[in-house]
Amino acid sequence: MSARTGLVVVRLLGAGVLGVVLAVFTPLPNRLADYARVAPRLDAADAIVVLGGGVHPDGTLSCEALHRATRGLVLYHQGLAPLVAFSGAGSRGGPVEAEVYSRLARDLQIPPEAIVTVSGGRTTHEEAVALAEVLRPRRVHRILLVTNSLHLTRAAGAFEKAGFQVAPAPTDVVPTSVRGAQERLALLRQVALEVAARTFYRLAGYL
Repeated sequence: MSARTGLVVVRLLGAGVLGVVLAVFTPLPNRLADYARVAPRLDAADAIVVLGGGVHPDGTLSCEALHRATRGLVLYHQGLAPLVAFSGAGSRGGPVEAEVYSRLARDLQIPPEAIVTVSGGRTTHEEAVALAEVLRPRRVHRILLVTNSLHLTRAAGAFEKAGFQVAPAPTDVVPTSVRGAQERLALLRQVALEVAARTFYRLAGYL
């Protein structure tokens, strides 16, 4: 290893150690999360779109998905849109998340004619494309988009690229006021992964 290469490695290691120290002992992850997340803008829309958040093999929704479903159903009962579109794929032979969402919606007094399910997307980009194909014939132009606040910037960009006007309706299940070292590191990881995903989406032309 040359002296120049060794110096670069040392600098990178130093930057990594500094990043960990800042993450553990300062509110840096909280500030980054506050900057990255999206505030709600709850306006009347043509449809409420609830993105997939995960479903367990036994057919129960993950905590994230349950927050999203609850948010979407509350918005419907508040009269903000006449239609709720649920997105979410399923694993091979396992439950389809969009259908689990739909059953929950019917159990909570959403009329079947007000429910749309789309299971064709496994990524945010694929969800946007699949939902556009289903909702365009229904003359849906403006949507309330339900997902967590960190994900909303990328999700809104993908749906705008697909031709929708987007009003953000975050679930706000991502904590941004954590205090413990482990919690801060976990939050920093979430923010870093979302920033990387946004960068990829821009490079791929999805935003």
